[in-house]
Amino acid sequence: MPSVSMRYLPDPAPVRRPGRRSGSLGKLFILVRMSSKAFSSSSSGFDHFLPAFTLPPGDRGLEAYNYLRTLESPYEETNDALAALGKVDWNITTNNRFNVRFNHSRNDALNAVATGSTTFDPTRTDTISSNGIERNRNNIVVGQLISTFSSNLINDLRFQYAKETRPREANVEAPNVFFGASYAQYGSRNFLPTTQYDTRSQIIDSVNYIKGNHIAKFGGEYSRIFAEQKFGFNQFGAYSLTTAAANGTVNPTTCATGAYSTNAGI
Repeated sequence: MPSVSMRYLPDPAPVRRPGRRSGSLGKLFILVRMSSKAFSSSSSGFDHFLPAFTLPPGDRGLEAYNYLRTLESPYEETNDALAALGKVDWNITTNNRFNVRFNHSRNDALNAVATGSTTFDPTRTDTISSNGIERNRNNIVVGQLISTFSSNLINDLRFQYAKETRPREANVEAPNVFFGASYAQYGSRNFLPTTQYDTRSQIIDSVNYIKGNHIAKFGGEYSRIFAEQKFGFNQFGAYSLTTAAANGTVNPTTCATGAYSTNAGI
């Protein structure tokens, strides 16, 4: 936890001015807290993502195979997070108490768009270009005002606003070239980039009336939830090549079928 700070402000002396009521600012309590975490995992998992083939000179697949070998490289996967909290408690008067809290968190994860692979087994059958960045942002504000009008009449007002954004960015914006799940792919991942965010606004107010052993509550609530996501497939086009050898393994020298698609699934 990098830093923690707290501050307490007691009642100042009453201020008296002509034509104005005397009073004080009440008691104010402020809390600020922040924490962060960084994670990095370096791997040479791309070094051997292609099967070894012995191709004779002049073979029609030699050029493609050699090009794919140039795309093999180590990569680094990260997961960095930051969280912050701020809170204010204010005793405005003996009959009015107010508090508000703000929460913020952010996350950035490079080369972490995984579909099954993990940091414990980082070897992948695709290049760094077909990976991406996972990001997340959260901002939440929550407040409350409690007012005591009399010994048996209390009002409780609460509100909150929250917003979360989750963009998933592609390392490159280029057509995806797919040679099969067990072989290789390069270019943009077929579902990247995507964007998503949602918000919530809420206000709740209740009046509490106390009579002997009984409590009656009256109030209302307003709540609005909004969510939006853009999730498109093959936004930059995609080439899908099905290759197979006699023993069922993938062989780049025998392209059996191929297909191209674009702008699908938005």
